[in-house]
Amino acid sequence: MTAIARVLAGILLLLPLAGGGAEAIELDARADRTEVDADGRIALTLTVRGGQGEPEVDLGSTTGFEIYSAGTSQSISIVNGQVSSSITYTYLLSPRGEGEFTIGPFEARIGGEAATAPAIRIRVTPGAASGAPPPRESAPRPSRGGEARDVFLTTALDKKEAYVGEAITMSFRLYTRVRFAGDPEYEPPSTEGFWKEDLPPQQRFFDDWGGLRYSVTEVKSALFPTRPGRLVVGPARLAYVEDAFFSADPFDLLLGRGASRRRGAKETIRSDSIAVRVLPLPEAGRPPDFGGAVGSFTLQASLDKTETAANEPVTLALTLEGEGNVQAATVPEPRVPESFKVYDSGTSTETSKEGYRVRGKKTYTRVLVPRYGGDYEIAPVSFSYFDPEKGEYVTRTAGPFRVRVDGPPPEEETDRMEIARKEEDIRYIKEPAAIRWEARGERPSLFALLGWNVLPLVAFGAALLAHKRRERYARDPAWARARRAERVARGLLDAARNRAGDPDSREFASALSRALVGFLSDKGGIAAAGMTRREIERVLEGKGADAPLRERVLRLLETCDRARYAAPPLPSEERGMLLAEGEEVLRGLEKLFAESRT
Repeated sequence: MTAIARVLAGILLLLPLAGGGAEAIELDARADRTEVDADGRIALTLTVRGGQGEPEVDLGSTTGFEIYSAGTSQSISIVNGQVSSSITYTYLLSPRGEGEFTIGPFEARIGGEAATAPAIRIRVTPGAASGAPPPRESAPRPSRGGEARDVFLTTALDKKEAYVGEAITMSFRLYTRVRFAGDPEYEPPSTEGFWKEDLPPQQRFFDDWGGLRYSVTEVKSALFPTRPGRLVVGPARLAYVEDAFFSADPFDLLLGRGASRRRGAKETIRSDSIAVRVLPLPEAGRPPDFGGAVGSFTLQASLDKTETAANEPVTLALTLEGEGNVQAATVPEPRVPESFKVYDSGTSTETSKEGYRVRGKKTYTRVLVPRYGGDYEIAPVSFSYFDPEKGEYVTRTAGPFRVRVDGPPPEEETDRMEIARKEEDIRYIKEPAAIRWEARGERPSLFALLGWNVLPLVAFGAALLAHKRRERYARDPAWARARRAERVARGLLDAARNRAGDPDSREFASALSRALVGFLSDKGGIAAAGMTRREIERVLEGKGADAPLRERVLRLLETCDRARYAAPPLPSEERGMLLAEGEEVLRGLEKLFAESRT
């Protein structure tokens, strides 16, 4: 037998002798504080020394507090052959209200022996919020039969009263002093009635609670109430199996005999539910453009240029930034002059959760296309939100913006195009030269006489008809445009077909759009620059187009405009489908205008 084994064996022989003299029991009661807020906690420890057996502990009076068991620990020490033991019970006390309270006196009994400890006076002061006690972290519940738990959960909110849409920080903690056999089954707190955002990173640390050291895992989330009234954050649930080493003999490890592995029964624990009072947003002072945003925000807007040409795009960027649920916030669409077309070029959102607070930036991009020349003003863009810290509505404004557009104004565009048509179509008509007869000393044949006399008449008639036709072109440019509409539109469709394979689909979409718009403007006698959506609908309705044809034309033009100004390049398959649709729509328009002439 080794020397260590001989010593330990001697100690084991002495243990009964050491326990023979029934040592008087002692009870010590301590509170970690004697003054606490209404939303705080008190750790109460009762230590029983001496005696043999399991003590029975009586806490005495606990009026004014909710009591929860936070664990039991036992220690045995051997000094100079003397064995002493102690058992420590830890409780957590949560105040039920404000005032002066007394807990105790305390008593511990083992067999026929008893020990007492004096009562402790506790003063409970008001919490951080007035009225009902504010929410607090859930304290651990005692397990079945009053046995203390080595694992418990808490859920806490940073506020128990909030406005609809106001951020509430929820902190969930798992406290454990044991090792799990496998991954535990976790069910997070139910948050019905809230918009939930996770707040990383997850934290792990050690914490002393009630005189015991726990390994803590903390997870935070942001909750945004979506409706007023009483909402409840439900309990979190954790099911686990404890994994530990076990031996019937506490000296097996010292004697080198090892220990067996023990797998405990499956346990399920829960945290407490927490009620939240959600206030509705006030009606008084609510701006007309308020969209439901709650928090604190700024609004910025900018144009990429303030001078452009007719039918050339200008990009307007709107940036909303601040603290709150920026993903759910919306900025009203800009109000632009009637002659401008607006295309959505996309929205990007960036979120930040630094410091466990939800912040974000949302950028809207809109492409504006002016149709005519002139000086224009884009109205200011405003964004309204409710500030819960101030308890009032706030409106942020950006703009107005001024844009100079080079090109003819609407009333001059038609005249300019008609003058250009006249200059192009009018040509000088050269009169035929006089025919002179010269005697050739021979008599002309009958065919020669007919040729000399009839052919000039035919040529004169043809020239006269051409002259009349050119006069009609010059006198009636709208008629001339209508005559050429189909040929020009077919030429532009061919150009679109040739551009269908380009990496950039803008030229393809532009040619396809000009084919349809040019056809309608030529047939309708309207300047192409004046072919707004409303004008296109008026022309089609005036010719008796049915609703499906009108819808196909407008949808096709809208798709072309998005490809030109806002959207990423069209895939080749989509271009082929778009081209086929354009050809079919053009045939429908040709048939429509042909039938309207009969």
